[in-house]
Amino acid sequence: MKPGVLLVANWKSDVGYAWWLMESYWRVISETLSDKYTIYLAFPELNEVPETLKNGKIKFVEFPFYNVSQDLSGSVSFIKQHNIEVLYFTDFRYASPLYLRFRMAGVKHIINHDHTPGHRTTPTGLKRWLKKLYFNLPLLRADKIFAVTPFVKQRAQNTVQLNADYCAVIPNGIYPLKGSQQAPAERDDVAALKLVSVSRVSEYKNLSFIVAVIKRCVERGLTNIHWTHYGDGPYMNGLQQEVTKAGLQNHVTLAGKVPSVDKLLGQYDIGFQSSRGEVGYSLSILEMMRAGLPVLAPDNPSVCGATAHGKTGYIYREDDVNDAVEGVAQYYQQPPQIQAHGAAAIDVFGEKYNLHNTHDVLRKEIKKVIA
Repeated sequence: MKPGVLLVANWKSDVGYAWWLMESYWRVISETLSDKYTIYLAFPELNEVPETLKNGKIKFVEFPFYNVSQDLSGSVSFIKQHNIEVLYFTDFRYASPLYLRFRMAGVKHIINHDHTPGHRTTPTGLKRWLKKLYFNLPLLRADKIFAVTPFVKQRAQNTVQLNADYCAVIPNGIYPLKGSQQAPAERDDVAALKLVSVSRVSEYKNLSFIVAVIKRCVERGLTNIHWTHYGDGPYMNGLQQEVTKAGLQNHVTLAGKVPSVDKLLGQYDIGFQSSRGEVGYSLSILEMMRAGLPVLAPDNPSVCGATAHGKTGYIYREDDVNDAVEGVAQYYQQPPQIQAHGAAAIDVFGEKYNLHNTHDVLRKEIKKVIA
């Protein structure tokens, strides 16, 4: 029997959202390792399998491996039955006594791909020392942490004192648009400055902040302005009420969920990302950059990592409405900057955030771990 690689999903197979990115990584891993390994992908609930994974090289199973602590014996039996030598987790533990048990069952390599958002507290004193000891013990730690951005890698080093050698950056990216990418059209005036944002509508995404910014812009006399948001979520009704209460019905469109924003973003002038926490940047920021939009982002390092202030966008002080308004006003009053910063955003996207390049890095790093 060929040794096995077990890719562990922590969501059901048809959940959608941004999981397509991890799905693309699984496909690359299966294509890279299938000659020597049987590739298994375990979903806690197996429904419709994403089209991108139907390449004939992955065997799909329904098994709650992500909740391994609830059925350790079943997980160990699965490892032995399928001769699993490589475990590939998403957003799992950096270190755990479970890993020792997996190794005793035959696992040789454990990888955790971390794309959890937000900040963590950096320990001090004795707690810092104990974390450094625990999270670097060879039999208890994952053999490699794949961080989706430099921010996530640095966070791991700061918060759990992870040795830098155990962590590699597999930078989040998106595919380039098909066909030639054109620079944004030059603008001589602004008949209406059009802002756009893309995200799930939850309080964590802090869209109420954009409502406050638009309201202040209108009060300041920047009346030819309109913000459109694509996406839905649990706070949709609450956000609509905020818009109505602020009297911004003529300045705001909550467009809801759409199949794709690829062909929509080019009609806007500026992208806006107001989230309270990402992984260094969000995929929506990359989509805006690819479309040639300058991006307004807070100075939260978990959000603004892909934005260069004064070059590809405007970084405002987090939760500072007046500073964000200054960013909007800059583009409103100086239309040529929209074109200049948008063109620079396209260039940076091509250099750093093309998903084809990300896949190349993943292939190299996975081979290093398993060699």
